[in-house]
Amino acid sequence: MVIFDTNVLISAALISGSRGDACVRGTLLRRVPLVFSAATFAELEEVLMRAKFDRYIPRRSREAILSVWRDAAFFVPSTVIREPVADCSDVSDNKFLELALATEAIVIVTGDPDLLVLDPWRGIRIVGLREFDSVFPLSDDRVED
Repeated sequence: MVIFDTNVLISAALISGSRGDACVRGTLLRRVPLVFSAATFAELEEVLMRAKFDRYIPRRSREAILSVWRDAAFFVPSTVIREPVADCSDVSDNKFLELALATEAIVIVTGDPDLLVLDPWRGIRIVGLREFDSVFPLSDDRVED
């Protein structure tokens, strides 16, 4: 399993052709689902629908992106997330660690330094977009910014 942090998904949604967009699309093209808990999807939805993003992409387009991602997602039931985690200095990021632990993910992809500093964490890689392809190769073609 691959877990994308909210900041990576926001970048993918707002900047077509970006490294984040390529990583998310490449993951979906390989039929690897986006993985969410109720908490991680709620955060994504709340952040992506903020009015400050209206100038980048219309609200209806963001709603459509959320709908596509929801349909392509695997939602982990809250009952599967059994071990509370408090390892990240930013407590709001612990939900990504809990999700990765519950799903036995191989990687968390993030731009958040509070998570990146933990790499590796309990055998799970935590990488930025530039390192993602080395942990989870999407193709022989390298994505450029």
